[in-house]
Amino acid sequence: MRIEQIVAEVLETDPHEIADDTGYAVHERWTSLAHLEIMTVTEETYGISLTSTEMRSTTSVGALRTLLKSKGVEA
Repeated sequence: MRIEQIVAEVLETDPHEIADDTGYAVHERWTSLAHLEIMTVTEETYGISLTSTEMRSTTSVGALRTLLKSKGVEA
């Protein structure tokens, strides 16, 4: 599953509406609760663990993609 699909499912929107800049400031449905769900589903989907600092600092799809790449995951 691609990261756009994860985010779109959590935000209940079309995956085509998800871009690298999608995050708190861009999408009204990206709330703190949605953020936690995105991080949790990402961990489960890719079999990784994210620290609380990583979760807090990842505020957009692009930032999440960069974080995943740093962990050896192509998303």
